[in-house]
Amino acid sequence: MDDSLAILATRSERGDIYSDPEARKLASRLDGFPFALATAGAYLSQSKISFGQYLQRYEERWKVMDSMEEPSDRPSRTLYTACDVSFKLIEQENPRAAHLLRFLAYLDHQDIWFELFQGGRPGDTPPPPTWFQQLVGGDDASIFDDTMRVLVCHCLVVEETQQHDEESPSSSSSSSSSSYRLHTCVHDWTLNGLNRIIDTRLYWLAFDLLTSHFTDKEEDCRSIQLSAPRYQHFTGHVLRLAHERFDDALWREEAVMMRTTSMTRLSLFLGGRGHYSPAKRIQRRVLTMKGMTLGTDDPSTLDSQAILGLLYNMEGRLKLAGKLYERVLVGKRGEKAPGVDQSSSIFETLDELGGMYVSEGKLDTAERMFEMAMAEREGMTSGVNDDRWTTTCGGSVCSKLARLYLHQGRVEEAEVMFGRGERSALFKS
Repeated sequence: MDDSLAILATRSERGDIYSDPEARKLASRLDGFPFALATAGAYLSQSKISFGQYLQRYEERWKVMDSMEEPSDRPSRTLYTACDVSFKLIEQENPRAAHLLRFLAYLDHQDIWFELFQGGRPGDTPPPPTWFQQLVGGDDASIFDDTMRVLVCHCLVVEETQQHDEESPSSSSSSSSSSYRLHTCVHDWTLNGLNRIIDTRLYWLAFDLLTSHFTDKEEDCRSIQLSAPRYQHFTGHVLRLAHERFDDALWREEAVMMRTTSMTRLSLFLGGRGHYSPAKRIQRRVLTMKGMTLGTDDPSTLDSQAILGLLYNMEGRLKLAGKLYERVLVGKRGEKAPGVDQSSSIFETLDELGGMYVSEGKLDTAERMFEMAMAEREGMTSGVNDDRWTTTCGGSVCSKLARLYLHQGRVEEAEVMFGRGERSALFKS
């Protein structure tokens, strides 16, 4: 009991409460759970109500939760009730902070900083709500920090000691704010308590916010996973977007179809960091929606299927990847989608298949795939000079085929494939 009262006394800043019977009743009701006691104490530090009045509000929220699908274990329910009581006060006194806290359920529990919220609005996506525009308007982080500190005062958010002004794609602002995080138990409450019914508008707001940081035009959609350091702080947030609770949001056809490129970028980003299951979950949504909207044989749908194959390939599930690639190849060589030149896409698929067969040790099959890819590439570059052909192919299929020949002891064929002037590079590798 004394330890519980000590937490209440420290957080409430109300001095000696050990002889206060109402304080003792509250400490007993909270069952000695430190975080619930700290949250209650923080509430009391921001309010003039007595310990008894707080206990009354707590009991009212506890009864409300009886009619809801809340956690049955007592510690979680105690914490959720204490957080609910604090949220009601925040909602009354600072609605912007309440909106922000609810929104944080759609992001990771850590690496939260002002510049993260400044990503902008990509494409034709809807404008953010007014509270959000007020929160991040301009380059001044003061409103954001002031709002966050309201949540800090209630023990719902923790302010980190270091500033978050590292290598971020969005760190152009001269005013870098502190970094914030939520305790995982509070983060769970923001999703399961404040967002019992998923708000798809908030989900897509978080999605658009994050994807706006991945718009470097110099980076190909397939190679974004290679740009490690400056994107590392986004990994947890992107993983949160793939949470199973958000599946309903990912089934909204219109919302998905206007964001398919961004969704593919994020799926490859996660795949490149070894998070294959969430990466595939996002990419399957893209593939399903394109299939429903455009048709399964549409070139864009086939491209998305090839990306899913690439993710399986990265995961090492080569048989599944191969089946997907082969379906894509059949579709792209079919007579559907007349008037659309599929040469480039067929080349990429054959190239991926060749690499996959090399990984499986099926070198003869890999050779056929690379040779077919070369034939496609030659058709695409007919009429271009040899130098351009060598340059285009040197880092791709020609190089792979040459190394395959070299591995088989077919040195002369490898030399020819590398082209003039490439002999020294061949033997150095």
